[in-house]
Parts: sequence; structure tokens; C-alpha cells
Amino acid sequence: MARAINNTTSKYQYGHMATSDGIKRDRVLLPIDAQGQPDYDYMERYVKNKMI
Repeated sequence: MARAINNTTSKYQYGHMATSDGIKRDRVLLPIDAQGQPDYDYMERYVKNKMI
């Protein structure tokens, strides 16, 4: 999740500061399962695979 948040907020630099309203409108995209819920199992497997 940290990477997804970092990707979302990486567009904010010194010349383009974030405002509280702008941050509230941002979306953090996560993988979802067949039921439309966050796929935590996939994210866990992905992270473990990256660590290897």
C-alpha cells in the first residue's frame, strides 16, 4: 500500500504543492479480487516475491 500511496503523491513537488482538497480527491489504486474488494492475498504474495 505504501508504494501505491507514494505513486499517487509523487506528482506533488515543490512547484506543485498539494492542498488538502487535492489530496482528498486523489485515488489510491489497489488490486481487487472477483468481489471487488482489495486483494490482500495478492499484495502479500507480490511483496514476498519481490523480497526474494
